[in-house]
Amino acid sequence: MDVVSRAMAAAGLAETSDPQPGDVGVVLTDMGGTLAVRTSTGWACKSERGVVVAPYELVKAWTV
Repeated sequence: MDVVSRAMAAAGLAETSDPQPGDVGVVLTDMGGTLAVRTSTGWACKSERGVVVAPYELVKAWTV
């Protein structure tokens, strides 16, 4: 998580506890933690079958 936090800070993104559509975050999926983009209906991330949008559990988020 430290690597992701440093990368987000270097990109100028601030941490948020209330992610909005377009914000990015680390979420927990069946395959572990992954980066995702917040949408109006859930978190969008890459899966083995393409892009999936689901209400994944949020670990940490940054506002864009």
